[in-house]
Amino acid sequence: MRATKELDGLNHNSKGERVKTGEKRIGIGLVLLVCLLIVGIVTGCTKPAPTTVKEWDLPMLTILTGPIAYAGRPCQWGAQYAVDEINASGGVRGVPIKLTVYDTAFDPAKAVECYAKAIPGSLVVLGPLDGVGAAAGSESIKEAKIANITDASEPNLRGMMEPYGVSYLQDTGKSLPACAQNWLELNPYIKSVAIFYMPAQPSSLNTFKTTQAALTQAGFKVVPIEMSPTDVDFGPAVLKAIDAKADGYIVAAILPHYIGIGKELYNRGITQGTELLGTFACTGAELFTVGEGFLENAYCQENHNPIYPSPEWQKIMAAYDQEYPGQVPPATVLEFYDAVYLFKNAVETLELTGDPAKLAQEREALAKYVYNTPEIQGMQYPYQNVNGDKVAPVFLLQIKNNAYTVVAEVTLQ
Repeated sequence: MRATKELDGLNHNSKGERVKTGEKRIGIGLVLLVCLLIVGIVTGCTKPAPTTVKEWDLPMLTILTGPIAYAGRPCQWGAQYAVDEINASGGVRGVPIKLTVYDTAFDPAKAVECYAKAIPGSLVVLGPLDGVGAAAGSESIKEAKIANITDASEPNLRGMMEPYGVSYLQDTGKSLPACAQNWLELNPYIKSVAIFYMPAQPSSLNTFKTTQAALTQAGFKVVPIEMSPTDVDFGPAVLKAIDAKADGYIVAAILPHYIGIGKELYNRGITQGTELLGTFACTGAELFTVGEGFLENAYCQENHNPIYPSPEWQKIMAAYDQEYPGQVPPATVLEFYDAVYLFKNAVETLELTGDPAKLAQEREALAKYVYNTPEIQGMQYPYQNVNGDKVAPVFLLQIKNNAYTVVAEVTLQ
């Protein structure tokens, strides 16, 4: 018998060890496969496009002068706080943000001028905080195809700005009716409600209409009382409500109206306090200074929890107190803080570059993202933008011992 190498599927390696021919082929195949995968990974994956800007210019419109400058300054403060925080942590895609602020002065004509300055070269516009200013700039926004995070809190205004108007706050037409229901359940003696509102302000008008419809459907008598943003004498309006036999009073206007109406009611012997409810625009530090005493036990609907216990919010409260001693940050501080972080989230998620040659393309991408977002964790609560409408909880507050207490967190439908 001839001596031969075994033909039983075995072969010999360089060390004289026997290996199976099939296994050897499999081993070579695996090596080749791994090599191919490595080549594919190296050639198939690209690095994120680098940024081309030295800073992200983030324009913001707000009210720094005029009759409601007290409401506009906290917006700027909240946005700047977020910008400083982000820049201290390395910026957005390694690039710092520069906040450029324009004063609309609660004047529609000036708002249009501010939009004209803010839009060129920008990826997004923050503000203004008022619906009148937002409506004035709606055509400019649509023409530029640029996202505008502003007071698009009522459906008609969102329709005017579609698909670029994104509300920084919850729909006012949903918020107050939901909180009013809680208020009325807590105070069952109220049967007839006077609603003070401003027809010239879109969010106020929307709030009045939806609240009137909800209360009427629930069997309450509603007394509508028109106001103006510039009113300073609230006696005639309060007398009208009293003469109409109202025993509950809703202020769907602004802070001076809420304080003025509360004072007039108190001076006319309506001192229980629980008969008064104000919308989110009625909150502010003056409640505890100018309104001290006669607003005790009164209620407000608010878009955030002003006494939220998290360390992050406590830090913001401490910083705000340093600049505005004794004041609690209003909701606009939180809302524009979150708006700046939404910009950061969009730029990083979409890997935007800031390249002027890609401005139209990157504007459109950012606008689509912020118009319909995934669920986003804000400073206090998760929220989501759905067709420009901010879906988030609201809060019913009551003034006790000249300070806020949280009565209820309300989920909007």
